[in-house]
Amino acid sequence: MQHHSTRSPSSGPSHLKCGGFANAGGDSPATLKGNRAHEHLEQLCTGGPVTSPVPADELPGVLWGYEYVKDNFNMKTLVCEEMVHIYDDSGEELSFGTNDLFDGEQIGDFKTGQVREYKAQMAYYAAGRMQQTGKKEMRIHEIYTEHRWGKVYILSYEEAWAIIDKITENKKKGTLSPNEYCTWCKHSGVCPALSNVAMNTLEKISPETELKNYDFTQLKTVEDKGKAYKICKILEDWIAGVKKIVNKSVIEDGEDVPGVRITTRAGNPTIEDIPGAFARMELGQDEFLKACSVSIPALTKAYQKKFNLKGKEASQEVANRLECLIKRKPDTRYIRRK
Repeated sequence: MQHHSTRSPSSGPSHLKCGGFANAGGDSPATLKGNRAHEHLEQLCTGGPVTSPVPADELPGVLWGYEYVKDNFNMKTLVCEEMVHIYDDSGEELSFGTNDLFDGEQIGDFKTGQVREYKAQMAYYAAGRMQQTGKKEMRIHEIYTEHRWGKVYILSYEEAWAIIDKITENKKKGTLSPNEYCTWCKHSGVCPALSNVAMNTLEKISPETELKNYDFTQLKTVEDKGKAYKICKILEDWIAGVKKIVNKSVIEDGEDVPGVRITTRAGNPTIEDIPGAFARMELGQDEFLKACSVSIPALTKAYQKKFNLKGKEASQEVANRLECLIKRKPDTRYIRRK
């Protein structure tokens, strides 16, 4: 994996929206999914051995991305996962980052999540490639593997730098503006701008007057943290209600709600005919069983039915019989309101 600068191209969209954004870091499920897809696609596109596996439910989108590249890029001149440097007018390095695809004429970037506005990220790559090649404009492909869609547009050198200059200005001013990237910002819990949005919403939806006009951007005392958590739960209930209404509106009623689109996530594949799968796989019994897992609730239900037991009795007998075989994952600690 390549390292990125503190003002990396990938942070461009968030900094264009808010000058105070700071990535919280960490490997979220979405990040890990993106890493898997990028590694697999790089190996496919470079013709090397494919040693980075992806789960079965993610593979169709990844393979579609590879076909898209073959259909739209010059495979003979294509380079993948190459570091791009961007320099300001004085020749000082302003940023650097890893560009997924470049064939000498156009750039591409794989996206494995939601469709978002990524032009601010692409502006850095485009500016860097135009500085390398002397070109005045660059064709860009945002390749959304999960959605099977390629967004194609052209940025001129001037357009790319207008975006980069705006990002630089935002960061210098530290302008705070709540937006869709707040989820990934390490300051989200104590951000004054986000706090104002939360408190303004709370004013309208909660009758609990002792919480109104409360500043919870510091969270220093246990009392502060307790009140802030109470506010979170109220807002979460309201958010869940709004999502339920909008989901019904779009999916069931077919309404065109601005900013919302229907997408489909592939269901997890399962095998219901276990003996049939065993017969088809040409594996030994021990090899096959190593790939299988047993549902304790389903096993308990079958045991209860066979021996005509009450649910509690069946659970206890199954637990006793399998005590030496059952492995329990570590307990998870979490908080809830008193």
